[in-house]
Order: sequence, then structure tokens, then C-alpha cells
Amino acid sequence: MNIDTLAGEGTTAKGRIKESIGTATGDPALQNDGLADQLSGNARQAIGAVRDFARAQPLLTAVVVGLIGASIFARRRRAA
Repeated sequence: MNIDTLAGEGTTAKGRIKESIGTATGDPALQNDGLADQLSGNARQAIGAVRDFARAQPLLTAVVVGLIGASIFARRRRAA
């Protein structure tokens, strides 16, 4: 677990609270703001999970990144 995972959990919790308050008060702007915070928090948690994986499996991470890079490079060559 790293700072991205923890911050993501906090942002997600804040979004749930905002959404609940928006629902209770009938404020759609607050509901939408809460949903946006939840989405942002979930994305940050995913980034944290990727970072944890990269730390735990550096060789596998290098292989995956290399394959992604080779795929992007190959597409660019075909398009040119």
C-alpha cells in the first residue's frame, strides 16, 4: 500500500459522503461532484495498485512495458 492507494481511498470516501448529502438534500450538483470524486479516487487507487505491482514484480513490469512500447512503435511505423 502506498500514498496513491491511501489518497484514493480517502477521495472515494469523500465522494460517497458528498453523493449521499446531495441525494438527501436533492442537490444534483453535489451528487455529481461526489460521483466525480469517487471516479477520481478509484483511478488513484488503480495507479497505486500498479505501483505496488511494479515494486513487487520489477522484471515482469519491464517486460509488459517493453511489449506495450513495441506495440506502439510498430503501429506508428505501419501508419507512416
